[in-house]
Amino acid sequence: MTEPMQTPSILLTLGLAASLAWQDPRPPAARDDVPGAPERHALEGVYKLKGRVINGVRDRKPSKGYLAITGRHLLLNLASPGLREDRPLVHAGVREWREVEGGLRTTSRLDFFSDGAGDLHFVRDGKQELRKLVPMVGGLRVLQGQRTWLEFERVE
Repeated sequence: MTEPMQTPSILLTLGLAASLAWQDPRPPAARDDVPGAPERHALEGVYKLKGRVINGVRDRKPSKGYLAITGRHLLLNLASPGLREDRPLVHAGVREWREVEGGLRTTSRLDFFSDGAGDLHFVRDGKQELRKLVPMVGGLRVLQGQRTWLEFERVE
C-alpha cells in the first residue's frame, strides 16, 4: 500500500519558498544606482513646519505641518487652531510640480482646506499656480505673498 501524497504540504512549502524569493531583504537601490534615473533635485526631501509669517509679523498660533517634495510631487499637510476650538484650520494637498523661470509651477491633484467657519473647500483638479520656494540654511521658505510665508526645517 502506498502512502497518500503529501500534496498540500509540498504546495505550501513551494509557495512559501517562492514568496520568500520575491521578498528581497536588500533596501531599494538609491536613485543614483538606477540607470537613466533623473538627478535628485536640491529641493527633494521632507520638511517640518517651524513657523509662519503673515504681513511681516510672526504668527504666534501653534501650527503643525509637513511638506514632502519628491522628484515630481509636492505633498503638504498643515493644521492650526481656528476661530473656534472645535474647528481647526487645515490645508492638505498633493500637487505635481516642475521648475520654471520665477519658481515652481504646481498643478493641483488633490487639494483642500477649511475656512474659519470649519467648512471644507476643494481646489479644482488641474489648477495651476506659480510658487516661490526659497532655500534657507537647514530648510525652506514657501512664499505665499511678498510679506507672508511658511518656514520649514528639513528633517529628511
